Amino acid sequence: MVTVKDFADELKRPVEEILSQFREAGVAVDGASSPVSAADKVALLGYLQQRGRSAGVSLGAGAERRPITLKRRETSELRLGGA
Repeated sequence: MVTVKDFADELKRPVEEILSQFREAGVAVDGASSPVSAADKVALLGYLQQRGRSAGVSLGAGAERRPITLKRRETSELRLGGA
């Protein structure tokens, strides 16, 4: 079972920040050693997405959403055996 501390380490975020976000999302956690289920993660994700949408609305009518472009850092060649 994954704990809040493990989850925070995986996300590279402070444990206190993750605890606070879980509590804001309505997920009952006691501390860094509290277990986190897949349902808890889904609840947190839903909360953060909703919070992000509401923050975008508060930018005003002139706010423009810009697309995000990702670029590969490196290219590699895949070689098949026997070729």
